[in-house]
Amino acid sequence: MRRGRNQRRSYRRLAATALLLVAVAACSKPLSEEKRFDAAVHLFRQGYLERSVKEFRARGQELDSQPDSPWRWRYRVMEAEVLLGQGFANDAEKLLGAEFPADPGLAPIKPHWDTIRASALLRAGALDEASRLLDEAESLTRAQADQALLPRIGAARGLVLLNTRKPGEAASRFQQSIDDAVRLNEPYYEAAAAVNLGFALI
Repeated sequence: MRRGRNQRRSYRRLAATALLLVAVAACSKPLSEEKRFDAAVHLFRQGYLERSVKEFRARGQELDSQPDSPWRWRYRVMEAEVLLGQGFANDAEKLLGAEFPADPGLAPIKPHWDTIRASALLRAGALDEASRLLDEAESLTRAQADQALLPRIGAARGLVLLNTRKPGEAASRFQQSIDDAVRLNEPYYEAAAAVNLGFALI
């Protein structure tokens, strides 16, 4: 009888150990790609540019062996956006390349690519090409359910107008960008557009 009780205790200990190992394994499970990406985006929006660009670059390079991976392009475009924020427009433009892949599976990323490339070209003074890309980005974005890019597109359009000496029209676009950012709960881009609006009204 004592032996039976000891056996049951042993089984319970084994079961408890197995459950503990499962729990540890679950805790140590790597982040999903979406959560990893969102964590890096959060760093960027909190102003940690150096940390976020390292995250985007590291994971993007890990995915270089999968050139048609949507995640590879999402990391690459976000890396370029951070580089713009750091003042490295030439590096951002080179990273994006001159042409976006025609793969239909990458189509949802094209508006973001257009917007960031347009912003890089804008800083290089290529206003006509920047405007063309922004037209395409806005058209594609408005056709999608996810319209989170609209504040960025509006802000970039405002900068094009500011650079062509149209401060009144630029102010209207910056205000629209602010309104879109408020509607879409994008405080980072709301603040950026508000700064540009101030310059347009000077």
